[in-house]
Amino acid sequence: MKKTDRAEWMQCAAGWWLRTAIGLAVVSLAVGSASAQTAGAAAQTIDRVVATVDNQPILLNELEGRVAVALDQAQISPQDTAAVREVRRQMLEDLIDQRVLEREAEAKSIKVTNEEVNTAVEEAIRRNREMLGSEEAFRSQLEREGITEEELRQRYREEARRDMLGSRMVQTEFHGQTTVSAEEVRKYFDEHRTELPQREPAIHLQRIAIRVQPDSVVMERARTLALDVRRRIVGQEMTFPDAARRWSADASGPQGGDLGRIQRGALASRLGVAFEDSVFALAPGAISQPLATPAGYQLVWLQEKGPADEWVRISVILCDAPMMRADQVRAQEKADQIAARLRAGEAFDELARRHSEAPEASQGGELGEIPLVALQDSVRAVVERLEVGEASPPIPVEGAFVIFRVLGREAGRPYAYAEVETELTEWLKQRQLEEQYRQWLDGIKAHHYVERRMEE
Repeated sequence: MKKTDRAEWMQCAAGWWLRTAIGLAVVSLAVGSASAQTAGAAAQTIDRVVATVDNQPILLNELEGRVAVALDQAQISPQDTAAVREVRRQMLEDLIDQRVLEREAEAKSIKVTNEEVNTAVEEAIRRNREMLGSEEAFRSQLEREGITEEELRQRYREEARRDMLGSRMVQTEFHGQTTVSAEEVRKYFDEHRTELPQREPAIHLQRIAIRVQPDSVVMERARTLALDVRRRIVGQEMTFPDAARRWSADASGPQGGDLGRIQRGALASRLGVAFEDSVFALAPGAISQPLATPAGYQLVWLQEKGPADEWVRISVILCDAPMMRADQVRAQEKADQIAARLRAGEAFDELARRHSEAPEASQGGELGEIPLVALQDSVRAVVERLEVGEASPPIPVEGAFVIFRVLGREAGRPYAYAEVETELTEWLKQRQLEEQYRQWLDGIKAHHYVERRMEE
């Protein structure tokens, strides 16, 4: 048994079939140089049938598009022939599974609407733009592959329909249930503890963060613009997407500000709990008042909300407040003054509560234990040299100047059972679910004629 990656335990058991049944693949527009080269070669290949399901063909170009993306995501070199062969085999099986699920869904009159398909396609196009970094890069990639955006949408449309039919089929017919006892989990831990990952060396930190913020006059100018833009939208002078294309400084502006679905917690981690709470408090269809962010003021249009408030689909308009050199100098000077007070003997906890602009300020800047590998290189290089109890000078970190204090260190070691019991339980449930799913799918496949024509 190969060594288990602890990250695997943190996957949601309910979503383990995503690779097979749902999740629109970026099958045409490749991301990254390796996949772009492979996808380009695939586009020039004379198409042929590599498999059939009930005499419905799976074509080589379709397979190679998936292979290109899989190689890029797994960072496998196209020159690694053995690995490429295995990826190609797995992608072919995935396509066969997809076709079987599609055929079963159609036989059971399971349907998806054009609106649902179009929403999935727009999300896939948005992800492509985001991953490629800019509208210009997106257009350049289309040109390199010799397709138009509408042709890409058409390719995605069929892929989305098949994925969504498969997903709906799984959700309708598969009722996997798992039970893993505490004794089974403990037994697995005892038998495989040498194969489980080690706990990474960790460092116990506090921090005081002073953000680089725009001048108040510049922020007020951004707020005034946001209020004016909102007035125009509410007054139906223009739509939200048109306003985003005209005024938003966010990268989503050219796409009308659409950010797609965002899970609860994602906004809080980037923009703070108060910002996220304001967004989730909106009713579907509502447009927020200007919400302050470090980059200016945002208007948020909430289009949809999950039934349990677990996600929102939003579009945004950012009226930015550009940072000036003076803003950076002002933040650094404040951080330097706090560092001097620390050296003079003032308590780190108290200064953090009074001056830090990080979420944990009310806890005296307490961050808890953090694996060293999780720290940015620039931060790790400094804190690794600090003695326990010693504070660092201000370090520039992502739009802020941060002072760290080391409270303790812990060497790498095997995990204790109590530290991994919950995650290991979920991981074992996931394995059990996957086995049940494969048995269920194999039973379905037995009723379909599958022919593989792929050369080894």
